[in-house]
Amino acid sequence: MPHFVYESVITHPRAEVFAWHERPGAFQRLTPGWETVRLLEQSGGIRDGARVRLVMKRGPVSLQWSLEHREFVENEQFVDVQLDGPFRRWTHVHRFVDTPGGDTLMRDEIDWLPPGGGLTSWAAQPILERDLRRGFAFRHRRLADDLARHARYAHEPRLTVAVTGAGGLIGSALCALLTTGGHRVIRLVRSRQRVGPVALFWDPVNGEVDRIGLEREGVNAVVHLAGESISAPRWTPDRKRMIRNSRVDGTRALSDAVASIPGIKTFVLGAAVGCTAGVATKCSLKKAPGEPDSWPTCARNGSRRRDGWRGQGYAP
Repeated sequence: MPHFVYESVITHPRAEVFAWHERPGAFQRLTPGWETVRLLEQSGGIRDGARVRLVMKRGPVSLQWSLEHREFVENEQFVDVQLDGPFRRWTHVHRFVDTPGGDTLMRDEIDWLPPGGGLTSWAAQPILERDLRRGFAFRHRRLADDLARHARYAHEPRLTVAVTGAGGLIGSALCALLTTGGHRVIRLVRSRQRVGPVALFWDPVNGEVDRIGLEREGVNAVVHLAGESISAPRWTPDRKRMIRNSRVDGTRALSDAVASIPGIKTFVLGAAVGCTAGVATKCSLKKAPGEPDSWPTCARNGSRRRDGWRGQGYAP
């Protein structure tokens, strides 16, 4: 049976490194961007009996993968065991060991059997081992970078942050970064069916924001990332109107709500990152002759909606 090992020294105390793995968002932070893996369900953290269900995509094929956590020993180890999935066997032991200098030796050990059997299994082993080594190099580096980033602000109080666009590419990564740093994230969602303990309703089209909920949850900061997708192949006049309105109207609704809640001290707006007129040094967006600069104009208009909030005296 193949036995894979990857280890590195993380320059943080063992209890701190272990605690990071117990927080929500750890799995998302440790998943490389090149892996098409989606978390379907997670329950119980990493303690005994907790389960994770994933869907992995390899080319046109989607595979579900179910794992159970076992042999949890606080600050020392936890184990992932495959219940059902693409491997014939998968047991992953996460070990955390003190070093003489007070840092942490983090060691990942995996006993596994590749899918198939016979010649197929033999041929797949070196490919899978290569992918594992690449993936765990990323995981250890990401963990070290995140812990270093959080350490710079360890003296600051933990915050409750409301986020729009939390399910997007940037928003999902930001939420996982915040929660693994000990912050609490409240997602602002546009479906009342999705409202729950960590989700509040807002409707950017009609200017509705759950102000009572924001105040009740003790929100300290709001990050606004939501907007109509710009990935459509053709920007028709109607499409451009939707893109602009989704950002301008949404920012207006949020800035008005934030201005009425004294406890919110920070409002962050992300729009046209890297391509805002007057800010970016280079813009690769192309337009037809005589057509207005739709995206930079949208970004400027969306940013202006913050002015009323800033005028209230709550600027970050």
